[in-house]
Amino acid sequence: MMALIISGTVAALLLFGWPLNDALLLSDLINTGVRCAAWTVIFALAPWVALLWAVWRGAPMAGALDGALVGAGAFLYSFALMRVDCPIDEPLHLLTWHLAPALAGIALSAGIGAVFLRRPDRK
Repeated sequence: MMALIISGTVAALLLFGWPLNDALLLSDLINTGVRCAAWTVIFALAPWVALLWAVWRGAPMAGALDGALVGAGAFLYSFALMRVDCPIDEPLHLLTWHLAPALAGIALSAGIGAVFLRRPDRK
């Protein structure tokens, strides 16, 4: 898990080394960004519900970790779909409007997993 966090952080920092596109208007960046963030969540919703249900039906061992892994599966899937669908390849746009909603969704899924995937017989 720690290797995944470190490699994700390094990849995000490497994106800052790319030159910025000065021809891209801020209003275009924001308008397209809001659409990208919304579609990132929409694309992740169905896989997230299916994975959460499957893990709940199985034998979850650690609720928060299981929830984080469910969220990572769903939101990183939607992140990959949005990389294909999005017309902007600007690193700032990718970090702000693609990766940030995915990371927030993973954190939210970990919190939901800590509550929802908890077995009543465990203390």
